[in-house]
Amino acid sequence: GVWRTQGLDHRGAFFELKKDRISFGTPDGEVFHHAITKFDRKKEWDKAWILYTVYYLNESSQTCEFPFYFQPSGQGTILLKNKPSEVWSKDQP
Repeated sequence: GVWRTQGLDHRGAFFELKKDRISFGTPDGEVFHHAITKFDRKKEWDKAWILYTVYYLNESSQTCEFPFYFQPSGQGTILLKNKPSEVWSKDQP
């Protein structure tokens, strides 16, 4: 699905997760698509949060990591590992 935040650093940006692809959208309308090579899943914190790390190939075919915490209750919530104060919510159809 597509995830967005109201956080000041990323307002207007989004990311989309699909089975084999991750896409990043910028506030000015650019979208970058990357092939996912693998992902890891670990239970963390009080076991209500799951740490996912998505591994993908960038434009230079180098492997990059996108780690985030996922809390599945309700519609789900994502917190980026490097910015856990910023809440990301899934777009509703």
